[in-house]
Amino acid sequence: MPRLTVKPPRLCRHKGSGQACVYVEGRAQYLGRWGSAESREGYVRFVAEWATKGGATSPTTPTTPASIPLATLPDLTVSEAMLSFWTWAQDRYRGPDGEPTRTADGFRLALRPLRKLHGALPLAELSPNRLREVQNEMLAAGLTRQTVNGRIGKIRQFVSWCVGRELCHESIARALEHVEPVKPRPDVREGPGRRPVSWTTVEATLPHLPEMLQALVKVLWFTGARVGEVRRLTTGMIDRTGEVWVADLAKHKTAWAGKSRTLLIGPEAQEALRPWIRPDEPDAVIFSPKRLEGATSKNLGRRAPGEVYHRVSLPQAMRRACAATFPHPTLTKVKPSKRTREQRAELKRWEREHRWSLAQLRHSRATELREQFGIETAALVLGHSRTTTTAGYSREAIAPAVEAIRRVG
Repeated sequence: MPRLTVKPPRLCRHKGSGQACVYVEGRAQYLGRWGSAESREGYVRFVAEWATKGGATSPTTPTTPASIPLATLPDLTVSEAMLSFWTWAQDRYRGPDGEPTRTADGFRLALRPLRKLHGALPLAELSPNRLREVQNEMLAAGLTRQTVNGRIGKIRQFVSWCVGRELCHESIARALEHVEPVKPRPDVREGPGRRPVSWTTVEATLPHLPEMLQALVKVLWFTGARVGEVRRLTTGMIDRTGEVWVADLAKHKTAWAGKSRTLLIGPEAQEALRPWIRPDEPDAVIFSPKRLEGATSKNLGRRAPGEVYHRVSLPQAMRRACAATFPHPTLTKVKPSKRTREQRAELKRWEREHRWSLAQLRHSRATELREQFGIETAALVLGHSRTTTTAGYSREAIAPAVEAIRRVG
């Protein structure tokens, strides 16, 4: 079969009809309404059959990639396979409301160095040594060991997707499984990881936050919820009839997979949440930047506060609050380039012990729940489908082991 020497036709939007189409030999072939799942699936089918015909013309009879016999696998390059995968991923990883999730962006970042090094390579020639080259490229870029291992895993997922659509042979995916993950070593940057944070550290930071954000921190601490789940919480989601409030969340991390998420709100979290409940506006976000006193006046004519906190805004507020607890406030105001080596070392040492993020609150709750009630209960509260995920969140939960040794040792 001849090898492809040109890229497949682009997916275009026909201005007159508003449909998605591809232009082959000057003629438009329509695939359905622009932006619809039908048009994306149609384009994946088009690229697959276009490749089987050597990139000559558009297929006259549509077929699915799964109908292509192994004996006539398309001689796709890595970049061409990525194009089909990306079209599929953008449609696959969407929430119930149609909004794209961050999972597709994760694949984009993972596949970027593969395309840079081996984009023109035939997909059938992808090998373990070439995947190691991508691995080394990521390490040379300064990525942490954990990030590199995660992105290599996403590349394997991409190849498995190609196998499932008969774009390459299964032996390629099996061969890539033999590429070892990066192990800890001195020349590789290690990620800080997320560890539980003590309530003493959290309590010292609270006075430096607005009252509404103090309440948000307490709700996260007592419920073990994800930050994104609480920042979008509305009064209408919460059933307040029982002793424990129950909130059924429409938007959450695993909504794209069709999974449900129920947030349980106990007495302590209720006390923090009650002053901010909005019964007259059930669909309005409870922890909204617009509710902060003077939020608009401090904006200095720039963009007005949004209805929901951006995922970058809350971490920024937490960093400022943590910096305010530094015992030498004048040092934090000195430009980093003007600090002495001793000052930088002192500030770094303090940050390791006292700076924390909102995501660490979930780890603290996971650890406490696992120690007191077991890993299955902790998984239910946190909304994990597998207890192995909960074990990663609560790896510091050693209190039962300490108690066992105290009794028998």
